Amino acid sequence: LPRKDLLHAGFRCWVTGESGWGKSSAVALIVEQVAAQKNQVLILDMHGEYGNLWVVDPAHIERAGYGSMEVRLDLIPWCLDVLRSGKSLTLDLSHWSDIDPESLDVFLLKLLRGLYELRRREPMWTLVVVEEAQTLIPQTQAQGQAENIRIFLGMITGGRKYGLQFILTSQRQSLVDINAISSCNVRLFMRVSETKDWLLMK
Repeated sequence: LPRKDLLHAGFRCWVTGESGWGKSSAVALIVEQVAAQKNQVLILDMHGEYGNLWVVDPAHIERAGYGSMEVRLDLIPWCLDVLRSGKSLTLDLSHWSDIDPESLDVFLLKLLRGLYELRRREPMWTLVVVEEAQTLIPQTQAQGQAENIRIFLGMITGGRKYGLQFILTSQRQSLVDINAISSCNVRLFMRVSETKDWLLMK
């Protein structure tokens, strides 16, 4: 990166690897390059790791969470206004990801549906980064997750013509919906030792 043929012809990237082996660092490197080119990025940050991205271009990157404005369900209109303006946005979702997955599911469903509707009306190149993708598109659904999975798979497969690009990450490949991984045209593998995850790489 940066490569126009890679970034603008439909960029759907899968990144996996065990904790401590560079997965988040690789994603941060890609995102920093994309943001530095004034391309739009939306980061769904499940563990609060991307708060420093803001310093890459403070005038064009908004953030919520990270000890500042709390991410709540009623913040979705503000999020969509930021994305409509062309700015990038990084959201710290760590307060939900481990202790309140039901609220996280509701927030993601409304935000992603709103983003998809926005980009269908107003196409624009937008890179969506989903950390710990098994929380959004798990291979085994929890109750109430079917709608999230359906919408997100539709965005991955049909969103390119509206400008939507994706990076999906997870430590455990076997926990993420296989249809989402199969849709990725770039795949980065760090250290992987679990047998189930290796079998999916064949």
